[in-house]
Amino acid sequence: MAVSGLDEAVIVTAEAGTFYLTDTNNNRVLTIPAEDLKPGTLCACIGSLNEFAKVDLATGFVTAIVPNLNAPHGLVFIPSGNDNNQGDDNGGGNEQ
Repeated sequence: MAVSGLDEAVIVTAEAGTFYLTDTNNNRVLTIPAEDLKPGTLCACIGSLNEFAKVDLATGFVTAIVPNLNAPHGLVFIPSGNDNNQGDDNGGGNEQ
């Protein structure tokens, strides 16, 4: 299904890594390890569908990666083997 109004979005930069996203109204942060990714793929939180999904850039169609969320927001992708806390602007560790 094609959708508009993507909330948070990231472009995958490696073949493996971890996504972190907030499932806001369920008061949790999800850690989603992923492998066999295609660099350049767009992944996004889609609040109107309450899911985290892969977006086909040619068609706008989405494929759910994690469905049944409740107000997904705050998405970051950390490639495997990356130890420099890219998702942390203040130099501290990543809290979960």
